[in-house]
Amino acid sequence: MIGEGYRADVDNSTSAAQNCTGSPPTTRATCMKSLALFMTLGVSLEGWKKGGWLRRELALYEEHARNGVRIFLVSYGGDEDLKIARDFAELTVLINEYRLPKRLYSALLPYLHFQRLKGVDLIKTNQLMGAKQAVTAARILGVPVVVRQGYSHVEFKAQAKGIGSRRYRQAIAYERTWLRKADLCQYTTENAKAGAVERLGADNCKHVVIPNYVVDRLWEPTFHNFREVKANDTFRLGFWGRLAKQKNLENVVAACSRLNVELVLAGEGSERRAIEQRAQSMRVGIKFLGQIPHEKLTRSMAECDAFIIASDLEGHPKSIIEAMFFGMPVIAVDSPGIKPFVVDGETAVVGQTSIASLRSTILRARGLSPEKRRMMASNARAFAQSAYSLKAVARRELEIYEQLLRRNDHDRIQKTQRAV
Repeated sequence: MIGEGYRADVDNSTSAAQNCTGSPPTTRATCMKSLALFMTLGVSLEGWKKGGWLRRELALYEEHARNGVRIFLVSYGGDEDLKIARDFAELTVLINEYRLPKRLYSALLPYLHFQRLKGVDLIKTNQLMGAKQAVTAARILGVPVVVRQGYSHVEFKAQAKGIGSRRYRQAIAYERTWLRKADLCQYTTENAKAGAVERLGADNCKHVVIPNYVVDRLWEPTFHNFREVKANDTFRLGFWGRLAKQKNLENVVAACSRLNVELVLAGEGSERRAIEQRAQSMRVGIKFLGQIPHEKLTRSMAECDAFIIASDLEGHPKSIIEAMFFGMPVIAVDSPGIKPFVVDGETAVVGQTSIASLRSTILRARGLSPEKRRMMASNARAFAQSAYSLKAVARRELEIYEQLLRRNDHDRIQKTQRAV
């Protein structure tokens, strides 16, 4: 069955939390009344807005707020973040109000916001980077802390810098220190969890999987032209995300040479110039949209024949889930982080990351009938809806946090009784 193994992994994360806490999951927040999210080290709401991720990133916490949980966001931004927060009345944003230098603010952050966070039930990080500040604050406040890894920081450093490099050793040390101090470690995939558990030699009960989500209302299926692509027609491939080396877009460009393909890329990143130069040298049609509002993104992608993702490594790529929700045919590669989402011929056309394989994969997708592309897009949407809708993921997260708080209360009572 399509995606069955991956859905089982996701469901097991809740079971693991239940086994560790000794009580069944709840259906809504009960004892958790407030949560403080510590944003990734150095990141602000303004940065999320410029990147086009603001509403997507905040949607989970808006959903938690609708379930009765008061949400605090601890940001590294300044006054501009307060202006942005006016559109999110349910959320309380704490900023660098004293306009301190970034390094000093990061060091003092747990103490600067102590009074505002007094009484909060749980602290959570958005990513591993920033865990030091969150764990310190949690210890001062006497509350549990959840350290989340949306992607494997260690594995990304290994790929970028090499195993044995100074940066890799630093990443290992940081992960080991702060995951061990967390009350709960949260990952977006089973593979990321397994890697961390192996590196740490840690108790599996402390580690859970809660996947990324899609804001359903932002990705309602629109009209896609499942046309028959004739020999002289331009085949349009869409992509959105960071234009980074890891995304393997230079190989995508090379694979499109002499295929009458146009690439439509939304996003920014360090590799934009290299991608552009390669497209020019190989005479591949390419259109850069930059960072654009969601409404413009969906309009542009609705005009494409397929979405393509060819990354060498992904954590838990939101873009492929969004493309599936959006009802787009998907061209993908069988690489870590992408493999669990795709079944060749059922939810996507799947190849490898090399230029030759990408070329043959694109040709296969181009040659599919409109009916076949429509069928795969429908299968992919059904798979994505089954596990990655906002409400389903928010409910799962609250259930697991409820278990953590109950376990924490139980441990505190036991310690008090032993002391007496």
